[in-house]
Amino acid sequence: MKGERDRWKGNAVTKDIDLCHNTLPPTPCCSDIGVTAEDADIGANQVIAYQLAANVSEEVHSKFKIDSTSGWISTVNLLDREQMARYEFDVIASDNGFPRRSSLANVVIDVGDINDNPPVFTQTRYFATVNEDVDIGSTLVTLAVTDQDLTASRLLYYITSGDPRSQFSIKPNGALAVIKPLDREDIKPYKGLILDREASWGVSKINYNTPYCSKFRYKESVPEDAPLDTLVFKVETKDVDEKEESRVRYFLTGRGAEDFSIDSTSGEVKIARMLDRESQSKYRLVSHVQDLEELLWECTADVIIIVSDVNDNRPQFKVENLTALVPEDLEVKTPVNVILGNNRRVRYSFPASTDDHFMINDVSGIITLAKSLDRESNIMHNLAVIAKDQGSPQLSSTAFVTVVVLDVNDNPPEFESKTYFSAVPEDAHLGTEVIKVFATSLDAGVNAEIIYSILRGNEHRKFTIDPNT
Repeated sequence: MKGERDRWKGNAVTKDIDLCHNTLPPTPCCSDIGVTAEDADIGANQVIAYQLAANVSEEVHSKFKIDSTSGWISTVNLLDREQMARYEFDVIASDNGFPRRSSLANVVIDVGDINDNPPVFTQTRYFATVNEDVDIGSTLVTLAVTDQDLTASRLLYYITSGDPRSQFSIKPNGALAVIKPLDREDIKPYKGLILDREASWGVSKINYNTPYCSKFRYKESVPEDAPLDTLVFKVETKDVDEKEESRVRYFLTGRGAEDFSIDSTSGEVKIARMLDRESQSKYRLVSHVQDLEELLWECTADVIIIVSDVNDNRPQFKVENLTALVPEDLEVKTPVNVILGNNRRVRYSFPASTDDHFMINDVSGIITLAKSLDRESNIMHNLAVIAKDQGSPQLSSTAFVTVVVLDVNDNPPEFESKTYFSAVPEDAHLGTEVIKVFATSLDAGVNAEIIYSILRGNEHRKFTIDPNT
């Protein structure tokens, strides 16, 4: 029976959770962040469930959750002390009895600070002018830095460039001071880049620096049909004066440098002449960034420009007109001729209207007989062969093959008439012509020459026949 009200071990829970600052959710706040309530009842009446109170803000809900069974509080999103340093909310513990009873506890979570914000210079550029006889230890300019972190440690400053003789130093308070004698005739204006320990930076324009190339090698590819003024790349430099105070110029050297233009102030490299990969497929150039006042001050970078192939050449046949002589009794699938171009990726074909007596291998260009020939039906076959490359756009060429069918003695002579009649008197003289027979052949040449003879019925040799007529 329900008779006791839930009681918390403590009336409030307060915990610094600096270990949770900027950790990815879900993360338990700390090893002991949780709430615990006790219920003196037994059985189901003793089962306790935890939840955030109804008055808890959306901000709290977006950052924390509570396990309904254990009371364990975890983060569900990143915390940022600079946006919210403390969260305070209520947690309700309810039992499972009837009527249900509950208690309320207050939770206070202080977000501990970590060093997650870099120092920031209040100015991005500092200027100073100093006489060359300035006293050692004199301060030229003081760099001001802010840090959003609560427990920001001491800032450390460094001069990373522009002070080759170590004539300047930055004090812990950000003061830039002279530590060695200066000589204007020996070294002209200085320019230095000053960094704090977190890499936030500001430029102290005290002196001038030699040109510095950000990259020492460029490798670019352009199609050979790229139009004039196409931008190929831009030479990158660092620590160069502002545009209105520019003290450098850009130029290119090397074989074929005249095919490209480079803007002398911006370093943009563009196509100046139409490119031809077949004439020059690769350019090896050098880009220069030169100081206008001190011509010996310059930096260089290697430039490789590859001219990529564009399909601007049609396949070429070794011979565009071929003649093949084949016997009319050539067996099917026997090769007739070979058509080869100068591109290994060429594909061969016949036009749709081509005679179906032949077929062609699309890779090798070998023409073979597809069905039997008959010289008496067609003495000559005219074929067109198309060669297409696999480029884009696809280009093609056409060659012509004439196949002449040679005669084979495959037709017997035929007489004009199958039966001949003649009468001769019994007193006819020897040599008297009795009858003349005539035969023809569909073959040609020697295969059409006919020889006559008496095959039978002349056992007594009473008659003779002229073999030629």
